Amino acid sequence: GNARCRSRPMIRIILGMDIPRFVTFQLHHQLLLAAALSLLSTLLIAAPPVSQWRTVLAFVIGAKSQVLFVSPFLPAYSGCLGKTRAGMERSSQLDFTLLNAAMSMGGIGGTLFSSWQVMATGTPVALLAALPGALVVAAIVGNWDRLRRAM
Repeated sequence: GNARCRSRPMIRIILGMDIPRFVTFQLHHQLLLAAALSLLSTLLIAAPPVSQWRTVLAFVIGAKSQVLFVSPFLPAYSGCLGKTRAGMERSSQLDFTLLNAAMSMGGIGGTLFSSWQVMATGTPVALLAALPGALVVAAIVGNWDRLRRAM
């Protein structure tokens, strides 16, 4: 009874019934949550044995994580726009290219290695697909103070 009531808010958040709660998150918290949900999604799909319900749940969680990933990048875009008070450009085309690439890298990597993932599905080797997500979570945690100050 009691544990079930405590788990309901997290289930609502994960399934998207309580999205307004994310609006109150600080951006670095949201970035970490998005990375963790993406990692969880990958683990749910990759962990043997293959399961239909875990795959569907992983898809829902993965889609939510992608929505959460976009928000922290929007302030970075707006910070690059316009000119400084001295009349100098705040950013270059390279800055915008890097911001766009950062948002696309997961999709690019996933597409690139998708055939390998299909072949490895259902085996313990498939868990290697979670390595990039684990590295992203570790990078966010390792740079926590910088992210907190920047965002």
